Amino acid sequence: MRLVTRKLWRAFPELDRFDDEQCRRFVRVAASGIVARGARWVCVAVACIFGCALIPMLSTVEMVCAQRGWLKGRVLTGWLGRPAWMDDLVYVAIGLVVMFSIGALFGAVTRDILLRLRLRKVLRTRGRCAGCTYFLGGLPVSPEMRVVCPECGFSTEVDRSLGELSGGEAGAARFAPSDAVIRASNPWLTAQRLWKWTKRGALGLAAVLLLAGVGWGWHEWRIHKQAARAVAMKPGAAALMELAVQAQAPAQVPSPDAANAFDLLAALVSKMARLQAETFPEEASFLQNGMYFYPGGEWVAQRPNPGEDERAAKERALNEPPSMKLIEEFERQGVFSDMRAMVDAPVAVMAIPQPQNQHLLNVMLGDYSKLRQFARWNGGRMRLAVRQDDPERFAETHDMTLGLVRMLEKQPVLLGRLVAIAVEALVYGEVRGALLERHDARWLDACERVLRKYEDHGSRSLPFEGERVSTKDSVCWVFSDPARTRLGKYSPALLQSTRMWMGGSGLPDGRLGGLDE
Repeated sequence: MRLVTRKLWRAFPELDRFDDEQCRRFVRVAASGIVARGARWVCVAVACIFGCALIPMLSTVEMVCAQRGWLKGRVLTGWLGRPAWMDDLVYVAIGLVVMFSIGALFGAVTRDILLRLRLRKVLRTRGRCAGCTYFLGGLPVSPEMRVVCPECGFSTEVDRSLGELSGGEAGAARFAPSDAVIRASNPWLTAQRLWKWTKRGALGLAAVLLLAGVGWGWHEWRIHKQAARAVAMKPGAAALMELAVQAQAPAQVPSPDAANAFDLLAALVSKMARLQAETFPEEASFLQNGMYFYPGGEWVAQRPNPGEDERAAKERALNEPPSMKLIEEFERQGVFSDMRAMVDAPVAVMAIPQPQNQHLLNVMLGDYSKLRQFARWNGGRMRLAVRQDDPERFAETHDMTLGLVRMLEKQPVLLGRLVAIAVEALVYGEVRGALLERHDARWLDACERVLRKYEDHGSRSLPFEGERVSTKDSVCWVFSDPARTRLGKYSPALLQSTRMWMGGSGLPDGRLGGLDE
């Protein structure tokens, strides 16, 4: 039995018959060799580094577990926290001493273990009885150069090339392994051992391949089953259309062939584009003298702007006359009458196309910019009504523009609600400007009458419910194809797709997770 001392050889009973000096020489020779010594010290260095890094590693693991919810609190961090009374320098010094002490302990234990393994190998392969493998070191040698095993009585001939003779107290010869014998390499790669390890390697390789095949088969079965569930769970565009139908006024029960506001919208957009092309056929280019030519309602009857710079004044001078001309043409051709019919339509359900193998977040859900453009034209008509002191025309246009807002508020898409907020802000800006110029009772009553009509803004949760459906549809789309999730990471095609509907940011590299997650 070996106590905690530096005498490593006392852990081996075979060396009890030798004194400390002989054992020390034996250990030194057994542990020699450039390759063995280099490998041993590399292992010792790795153990020291691991021991020094043990506390930071455990602290990091504990922090990650706490972030993932696997731990209730920061246990290790609390233990390692610096007490309030301790100075920073003292805390760092103590921490370094503890870390390097743990590293030194790990290195010493590793060195001890490797030396014991080396000694055990030497003792089991050198100077053993051929009959029972009893260690023959230190036993007397007969004049015929033979050693008799005290365990089994087998007589082993001593070869001078395999050992050395040393005299005992009474001059008797005793067998002791020489330095050359200790250093000599054991013939490890024998035919028997080669066959044994070949069989083991083949069986291990077969087991690894079998486990890999079973694991891959299970993984394929799991992702195909997950894909089938994703296809079944994918809500599709029909779910958004159903939300839009439910958002219509409950008091109205329109007939199946009732006019749809968004069908009238498509016809109105085409009509306005045709009238603009007929009114300005010579405007082939939208860039004139370094400024853009784009007639719109924002240029109609603009109020004076003291802070207007020279470029803005030139741009206004370029676009205001054609904008006035175009709005007059719209008036003559009944564009605003058609807009009135559109906002008064009993149904406002936008058709949401969904191409095959696409998700809802990757589909253009309506041309909301056209409704915003209509609101700008109505803003110009409202400013013209203020200039002409016509509160009834102002109220009629005001009512029509808030009708555009209600069309957008009935759509289960967050982008539609945001455009509705922008249009409503434009309307209130025009009302504020009108009341600053015309604050008599006729104008106040006209504005109040319209605002009271539109006090109800519908369901506030509708766009968020639509976003939930769209996001669920996109998640199910991701997992509906096993090729997108086979490796458990974001595939290049998936990263490209998500980069399109996430504003260019895309998704981070890393673990994708499962459908339920």
